[in-house]
Amino acid sequence: MSQFCRQRGGEPSIGDILSLVQYTTGDLKPLILHSYCIPRVTVKMGRKGKETTEEERKIVMRLHNQCKSLREIADVIGRPRSTIQSIIDRHCLTNTVKNMPRSGRPGKVKGRRERLLVRIVTRTPRISAVKMAEEMARNGESISASTARRVCKQNGYNGRVARKKFFVSERNRKKRLQFAKTYVNKDPAFWESYILR
Repeated sequence: MSQFCRQRGGEPSIGDILSLVQYTTGDLKPLILHSYCIPRVTVKMGRKGKETTEEERKIVMRLHNQCKSLREIADVIGRPRSTIQSIIDRHCLTNTVKNMPRSGRPGKVKGRRERLLVRIVTRTPRISAVKMAEEMARNGESISASTARRVCKQNGYNGRVARKKFFVSERNRKKRLQFAKTYVNKDPAFWESYILR
């Protein structure tokens, strides 16, 4: 029993005993034999920070095998203690530090397709999402308008509606310019007789 790590010293905990029984009977052979190898039942929350890298997880398990406490490992890695506990729990369940396959369909627009879509937007900035989807279809990539919008937004291109400006004919432009030139050099006394709104 001395080979087992103990949380607070003294007599072995229930987790240590269970780990030893599971190891000797062959029902479950955990690589790390101590109380942390009994996963806790936790409520999964949404990810709040950056995902840990595989190298960080390897360091966590190496330090854990050296019987370092959660707090000591957290100080070395620079992560919260709860994150360290989650890494250890996950390793005890899956026996690996790699990410497991995730649910959901893989993204349809990645790499070359994404670059093509960004190139279309850069070439014609006022193109609509529907037209972008049609352009991609002509290039052999079938995507929806909502997918085109989402990819553009991820790359910093946001949809905007152009301001509507009334049409001014060439004739009226000349008249306006002539009017402005006529009154641009008038004295302030001239404008005192007018009510400007």
